[in-house]
Amino acid sequence: MALSLGTMRLDSKEAVRRGVVRLQNLLPALVSLGIVFTIFFQPTLVEPANASAADYTWRSAANGSTIISVASGGGLTFRNLDATSEPRLVADVPQEPISSVRWDGKYFVATSFFKIFYSSDGIRWNRLDLPTGDYFDPGKIISDSDFFAASSMSQSEIAEFIDSKVGSCRVGYTCLEDYTERTWNRASTQMCDAYVSSGVESAAKIIKKVATACGISPQVLLVLLQKEQGLVTHTWPSSWRFEKATGYACPDTAPCDAQYYGFYNQVYNAAKQFKRYANPPGTSRFFTWYPVGSSSSVLLHPNVACGRSSLVIRNQATANLYYYTPYVPNKASLLSYSGTGDSCSSYGNRNFWRYFNSWFSDGGDFSNWAITTNGVGVVVDQDGTTLKIDLTNRRWSYTSDLPGGRSKGVQLVGLNSSQMLVAQRFDGRQFSFVNFSGWQERDFEALENPSLENFRSTSVPTVNGLAVVGQTLEVDEGEWIAGDAEVTFSYQWFANGKAIKRATGPTYVPTSKDSGKRISIRVTGSAPSYVTTSEVSTATGAVSR
Repeated sequence: MALSLGTMRLDSKEAVRRGVVRLQNLLPALVSLGIVFTIFFQPTLVEPANASAADYTWRSAANGSTIISVASGGGLTFRNLDATSEPRLVADVPQEPISSVRWDGKYFVATSFFKIFYSSDGIRWNRLDLPTGDYFDPGKIISDSDFFAASSMSQSEIAEFIDSKVGSCRVGYTCLEDYTERTWNRASTQMCDAYVSSGVESAAKIIKKVATACGISPQVLLVLLQKEQGLVTHTWPSSWRFEKATGYACPDTAPCDAQYYGFYNQVYNAAKQFKRYANPPGTSRFFTWYPVGSSSSVLLHPNVACGRSSLVIRNQATANLYYYTPYVPNKASLLSYSGTGDSCSSYGNRNFWRYFNSWFSDGGDFSNWAITTNGVGVVVDQDGTTLKIDLTNRRWSYTSDLPGGRSKGVQLVGLNSSQMLVAQRFDGRQFSFVNFSGWQERDFEALENPSLENFRSTSVPTVNGLAVVGQTLEVDEGEWIAGDAEVTFSYQWFANGKAIKRATGPTYVPTSKDSGKRISIRVTGSAPSYVTTSEVSTATGAVSR
């Protein structure tokens, strides 16, 4: 079993998979080095034991100087704990749903679908991919409602999405965000409405117009472009990638048919073909070998000697994917997630599944949590599947699953009164993980969320008193609200924006050195389970003698 680390780009035709990582709120138990993986953490935001799974997303973590938070649009943000720093997106972590983030004493550790991101400084991040386990459903790779949602994205949303994925295009190349092509009119057919050209059109415009004409989700077309040629994220694509953009008329066992070359041609014909697979009225019933609701025999690999798998395809969208890429991933392919399996592994439908869900799922049903101390621990999903992980050595291994996890499900994971991480099933039974004996049941108690909460409100401090040499200035912190937690303050006074040495109390008496300068103060509020936050006052007038 191979695992893939770092950034990954997929370029193979035989690669279309739909990413549905279905793990919800069920996170493990505990970890540590020694015999017992018992983890003690600084507690955080307290929530009721019967809180919903959504309430137990771990949204922020700090190590004393840096805070890492889950970004509203996916991915992570980084901020230094000082008054002048603004949150900025972490470049090494994709903008996809993040289900947990925390500081484990050595690393910031964040989880997204079947990936773990970790960093010692919050700036440079590594990635460890995990196996998909049983979450890939070969009979339902994508829902019909998702596949045929032609209005799921506007043209501007498509353009913004492509721009966010490409980043910086290499000099001398044209990336998807800047690609244009002269299109032409197409008459309506049983599969698609007429396509009316407006001349030279952008990639985003072509994708949107084809999606509307043929009734296929633009999200599906974007994933298809990525899984076939890596075009969505490629920063130095050669012209042939656009010529064969969706892999249409490019069988695994023969050369591509050149009459279908060209980006517009490829996108349109792929969408049209997806509609043709359903044998719409006015067409023959040609595509019948992957019937919906009945058992089908699907190849594992273009090499027929690798064998077949029998499965029931449960909807038309999934049947479409097998007609287009007629292979089902084997166990080795699923274990590698985004890497390489064995000689009989196929990756197309696995990768379609992975891209679609990492890019377009809201993350509500696809979460997992890593519980580590100094990079060693466990990761658990909503069905109780548990892996041991060692981030320093970049490896994982199977271990015992949470008892009854598959039938009862995991509702949440949080801290008990001993500051031990505990997984709670939907029936209320709670378990912690012991290294050599696996999961052990514990007495029920209310759990806390091991995540930092933002202050409910803060105030910009004000400076009271006369800005005169020898006169006392005093700060009014204003109102800071952190639930029932007690807020403590620290201070730093400034003259013309420069910190004044040893001026770290709530009052300050200007000296002759401050004459003509404007005085301000930074107030930093701290409270248990809350993010340390700073506010800066408006400066006084110039200090007079």
